[in-house]
Amino acid sequence: MKKQKGKATTSTTAASTSSRKRQSANKTVDLDDRSNKSRRTVPPKLEVAVTAWFEKYRDPLTDSMGPSAIQSFCEAAKIDPAKVEGLILSWKLEAGTMGLITRDQFVNGLMKLDVSTGPALKKALENMWREIQQDPEQHFALYRWAFPFCAEGEAKKHVDAETATQMLMLVLPQSPYVASFAQFVKDSNIKFISRDQWLCFWEFSRQIKSMDDYNKNEAWPIMFDDFVDYTLEKKETAAASTTTSATSSTTTTTTTSTPPKSKSKTKSKGKKHSGTTPIDDHKSVVVKRHKREEQMADTSKRSTSASPTVGTPPSVTPPSSSTPSAASSSGGSKTTTGGSGGSTPAKAIMEWRLNQVFGGIENPNEPIPEADIVSAVQFDCTGEYLAAGDKGGRIVMFKRDDTKDKSRNRSDPGCKVEFKFCQEFQSHVLEFDYLKSMDIEEKINKIRFLHRRSEAHHLLTTNDKTIKLWKVFERKPKNFVKKPGAPGCVQVPHPVPTGETVKMATARSIYSNAHNFHVHSISVNSDQETFLSADDLRINLWNLTHSDQTFNIVDIKPSNLEELSEVITCAEFHPSQCSLFAYSTSKGVIRLGDLRQSSLCDPGTSKVFEQVETGNRSFFADITVSISDLKFSLDGRYMVSRDFMTLKLWDINMESHPVKVVHVHDYLKAKLAELYESESIFDKFDCAINGDSSQMMTGSYGRLFRSFEINGSNDTLLHANRVQPKPTPKRVQPPTINADSLDLARKVMHLTYHPSLNLMAVTCHNNLFIFTS
Repeated sequence: MKKQKGKATTSTTAASTSSRKRQSANKTVDLDDRSNKSRRTVPPKLEVAVTAWFEKYRDPLTDSMGPSAIQSFCEAAKIDPAKVEGLILSWKLEAGTMGLITRDQFVNGLMKLDVSTGPALKKALENMWREIQQDPEQHFALYRWAFPFCAEGEAKKHVDAETATQMLMLVLPQSPYVASFAQFVKDSNIKFISRDQWLCFWEFSRQIKSMDDYNKNEAWPIMFDDFVDYTLEKKETAAASTTTSATSSTTTTTTTSTPPKSKSKTKSKGKKHSGTTPIDDHKSVVVKRHKREEQMADTSKRSTSASPTVGTPPSVTPPSSSTPSAASSSGGSKTTTGGSGGSTPAKAIMEWRLNQVFGGIENPNEPIPEADIVSAVQFDCTGEYLAAGDKGGRIVMFKRDDTKDKSRNRSDPGCKVEFKFCQEFQSHVLEFDYLKSMDIEEKINKIRFLHRRSEAHHLLTTNDKTIKLWKVFERKPKNFVKKPGAPGCVQVPHPVPTGETVKMATARSIYSNAHNFHVHSISVNSDQETFLSADDLRINLWNLTHSDQTFNIVDIKPSNLEELSEVITCAEFHPSQCSLFAYSTSKGVIRLGDLRQSSLCDPGTSKVFEQVETGNRSFFADITVSISDLKFSLDGRYMVSRDFMTLKLWDINMESHPVKVVHVHDYLKAKLAELYESESIFDKFDCAINGDSSQMMTGSYGRLFRSFEINGSNDTLLHANRVQPKPTPKRVQPPTINADSLDLARKVMHLTYHPSLNLMAVTCHNNLFIFTS
């Protein structure tokens, strides 16, 4: 019993001991919980100070700091927000938008920096900037963060060019290229900097030690090629000006070093020759000559102000039967537009003459090689260069040659203009589509120039499937020569210019695999950053710097292809408004889309231009009404469209009916069945409108093409032939054409106007004709 009692006592003691341990443990946990609660509810001194600092500047309505509050805060802390310290402060506060700091960003950011006073914050930011400049990883982190911080919009894809250059000066103060890049952006009128261009500039500033080390064949953005060319041009210009100034100073010194005969004569000579060089004398003569030419031009304008001249902006009005025009009263055609009638003298008919012919002489006994037939022609925006593409996939460029008429102003409509061969390169080659088991022809469908920002040219070319961006430039090759040095020293090769110039063309980007049908149209946007491409059912929008991504902006493909009733025939961007574009269909309809209203411009969201035909429709009307080409005027006010039978002028503000309709192929109405059997009825003729919107033209069969006056009824019939017919008397009535004598195989399908001069380029088979007025 004692033993049992002893055991019971022992167990009771053990139980009481364990219970005391559990209570002490529970007490310990409770004490820890109380300490944690007290730590959470009672803020430390730093948090109190930072919060009070924020309360001093915050906006009570938004509980944040706006631009004015941030300015006051920085002034109190003696921090310049326009310098890099202000940018580092926003970076450390993790601010997502310029000019806005929230409560959490301010409090958490300054607590991480462990500062609560202005002097401490200023010192911390200065130390941080010194550390960042020594640490490339931190420096790149700040550089990469700066782009979305300055970007506008939700997508954060672009930064205003002026803001971007200012930010580069802050984050890359030691880069030797920032100042010249900022000047390049300003001179080139670049509006935005993309994220890809921003990140590439970091690599550019670190990898390119000298502009001579830049390799244009590497995957740099196009803008960097232009920047390098711009910098090298300025360097060459500066070197040339230095040489010229040295030569002129030597000439002046030689002139004034003659021993004077007397003091008075020496002083008079010094006054006469001080600051005057042969170059200045030449400039003064040129300036005086130009002033005389301008005075003569003004006098001639005042003397001929009673009659309109070539280059006067058009005042096109819809045709009206109640207001007869001067041309119609003298026997004009039905297509005469506008006019006040009365005693106003009639405008002189523009006389065109053949100026140049490029291409081989046609042998009637031998067929023309298919690869030599010209399939596209285009001037650049300045008119200094002309490019032609053929069915063999080649691009031939011509350059304006003014050696025979140096005295005239280049922009004078009366100056003698000639072109000379510049360069030729292979753009596309024959390919095979293994999925569809068909050949992809190398034929060039369209050529479009980009605006020049340097000596290099950039142009888009396309065949049926692939679009390419070409860079055409001149390069001066260099030979590397080892200069003799001291014995035992390493001889480093030095580049020595050869004095020769090599013309080159490289494909900068290839835009492919985006169209299931043949590409028939490309057009560059006025922002020079995007372009569109169109096939029979879709129109895609591309960015020039991203060849692997495109956006669909028009899609008329039905769910069932048997329900397809029309196809897209042509597409063109507006020349000045980057959000507007127009496209035509096989039903004779033109639709004007606005990307600001909808990113997918379906037929229901576009402005429709359509002429409702009255009377009996021809059996072939569904074919002949299909629009083959569409062009905007240079000012963007008018559109010119061409179908098989007519040429129409539209005002973009009046979609109910065209301003002017010209019946081009009225003489072929009786031969439509024959044209259908030979498939000539499906030929697609180009149209064009000149720079001042006073003339429009289109091609026809039998080597013929016609130029029409917009403000009148003058109709000029021209021949694309080496042997020109005898000039006919001036007339305003349409010329008579014998349809039975036309050669349907000799057709003028591609033509274009010079952007500023009275000059046109016309193609027929393997020849390119230049006509001037």
